[in-house]
Amino acid sequence: DYVEGRLRYRRTDVTPEHGSQRRVCLRFLHALALKDLVSEVDRGTIVASFGLKSSARLTQLQESAGRYAGQVASVCGPMGWGDMEVLVARLQDRITAGARE
Repeated sequence: DYVEGRLRYRRTDVTPEHGSQRRVCLRFLHALALKDLVSEVDRGTIVASFGLKSSARLTQLQESAGRYAGQVASVCGPMGWGDMEVLVARLQDRITAGARE
C-alpha cells in the first residue's frame, strides 16, 4: 500500500529516469496482481494487498492483459510457432477466467 501510494500519488519525478523507474515499478505491481488473479486468489484480497482503489481497476487490468495475450497468440500462429500459440492461448483463458467469485 505504501509503495503503491508513493509510486502513484507522489509523482515527483526529478529526472526522466525517475519517471521511467516509477512506470517499471507500477508495471511490476500490476504483474504481481495478475499472477495472484491467475492463481485464483480472492479478488478482495488482491485489491487490498496491492492497494488498488477498487475491484474495477483489477477488472481493467484483467481485460487488457487478456486482450494482449490474445494478440500475442494470434501473431504466433502465422509465424509457425504453434506450441507458443497454444501456450499463450491457455494463459489468455486463465487470465480472462480470473478468480472464482
